[in-house]
Amino acid sequence: MNRINISKDEYLNNLKDIRNYITCMEEQHSLIDNFDRENLDVNIIKQRFTKVMSTPVVYNAVIISLYGCFENYIDKIADSLLDFWVEKADRYVNLANEIKQKHIKKSGEFLVNSNRFKNFEITELEVIKNLYSCFEEEKFSLNKELLLTHSGNLGIDQLIELFNDLGIKNSKAKILGKKKFVEYIKNKNEFSDEKAKEYINKKKGGDVNRLFEELTQLVEQRNKVAHGWCVDTRLSNSVLVEQIIPFMEMMGQVICDIFEEELIIILQTCGLLNEIDMIIDVYNNNILCINSKKSRLKVGEYIFAYTGKDYNRFKILNIQHNEKDIQKVEEDNIDVGILVDGYIKKNWKYYYT
Repeated sequence: MNRINISKDEYLNNLKDIRNYITCMEEQHSLIDNFDRENLDVNIIKQRFTKVMSTPVVYNAVIISLYGCFENYIDKIADSLLDFWVEKADRYVNLANEIKQKHIKKSGEFLVNSNRFKNFEITELEVIKNLYSCFEEEKFSLNKELLLTHSGNLGIDQLIELFNDLGIKNSKAKILGKKKFVEYIKNKNEFSDEKAKEYINKKKGGDVNRLFEELTQLVEQRNKVAHGWCVDTRLSNSVLVEQIIPFMEMMGQVICDIFEEELIIILQTCGLLNEIDMIIDVYNNNILCINSKKSRLKVGEYIFAYTGKDYNRFKILNIQHNEKDIQKVEEDNIDVGILVDGYIKKNWKYYYT
């Protein structure tokens, strides 16, 4: 389950590199501008740098990199989600209906006209073999490359459509309800927490896509760069660094949270979650006291909580029995205290695998 978090960290590091690149370009421009103007060699360097900076190359590289790392991130976590389904579901029929529908549809489109998928590495024979495996009792394989296709660039509508195809329900509402999204809207507009939530709810009933205007701007600029080379109305470096990149960082974190929650839902769907139904108490909102029953909980592994609204995953940092630290529960029906890496409540439902 850590694959999605690893992809998120890679994505955020890529955005950091792009931000640093923009800052570096700005600093170089300022540095050269302050060089001794009487030095001929310096003036030549300055002229060359100024000329390069005025061409579309630098701006286009930033825009393509920003959008490219976002699309790559979405592809990676979607791929991880499909791998998780294949790993946990004992039969193809148990997959989310949306995945099965798209799988059949896209596989059929490929077989009817494979020329439409010229850049795909999968062959007709592989598509047929994978389809056939889905109707056997043994482990099945998916035509993942076809499942990950999406209509156009990943603006918010295309993103939500892709998430729906992956079986993630109400993904737009989930994005808008995440704490990190609310905090972004709060800071952007200098709202209070309550005002930010009211603003989001108001937009839900009208132009909800206005809440994703930074993503829309990035996609529009990406299209202009890709199809026209020279962009008449560029986003300034300050807009890129102070608005676009922070929004894309926030979206990466929010989407990671949603996909991690979906992995827990998959475990539940596949009957792989066991409920901890003997909750004794919760202390300091991070210590869960339970009767272990037949569980074999272990430090470093995870427990899962359902809040009544969504699922959360918590890492087990420590386990105590009779006031002594233990690495693993190895007896039935003992009372233990479990220290986790997050905020928990007694009235939540808890599970383990």
